[in-house]
Amino acid sequence: MIELDSYLREFSSTARERRVKGQRIGELVAEIETHVEDTAEDPRETFGDPKKYAVMCSSDERLIPLPSYGRCFGSFLGFLLGVFLVLVALHRFVGGSVLQLGWGFLLPMGACVIIASLLALGYRRDPRGAPLVFPALLAVATMLQPHNSWGAGFTVPFPVAASAGLILIVGSMVVFLLGLPRSGPIIDPGGDDRTSLGRPVLATVVGNIVIGGIIVAFALFNSWMGF
Repeated sequence: MIELDSYLREFSSTARERRVKGQRIGELVAEIETHVEDTAEDPRETFGDPKKYAVMCSSDERLIPLPSYGRCFGSFLGFLLGVFLVLVALHRFVGGSVLQLGWGFLLPMGACVIIASLLALGYRRDPRGAPLVFPALLAVATMLQPHNSWGAGFTVPFPVAASAGLILIVGSMVVFLLGLPRSGPIIDPGGDDRTSLGRPVLATVVGNIVIGGIIVAFALFNSWMGF
């Protein structure tokens, strides 16, 4: 039974990652359980690796759609611009200078557009990296050298620039997160709620936390070096 529970958890969490609807996952879980109960076979020998089996099953399903490219691009671009604007304002504030937006400011803005478009394409090709999207964007923003001077232009007060940047950051994250695919509860044909089976595998959660932490640490260090 322990082996079956472990198998169902890996299968269900992977099926959710592949955007299979919760109700359908419940049906597949029931099929696996029924077969194992009737034959007493090892599910790994019968169905193969749970992750691979989930991928195979998902290829025949009508999957929950991903956020549109425009939504992804707009969210990523808004976050990048927000972080960059906050960092620029902080550098000018700490350095005792004023923030001026001139023609030179178009260079990092153009880089933000290109990066956001590429990341949006990448996410829609393989959305499993969603938990690392915003840490990666944070790191990218610090590499655009926000401490540099981008030419003379109209002056933007620090509170205005910082507030605008924070609004962009929070708004972009909210828009993106609200658009993430949700499979709904996992309900088997008998009406039992099996949603707990679809929780992310611990190794995946730990891996994302470690990798995300490293990326954020790099971003903070890179930003600190600019002051």
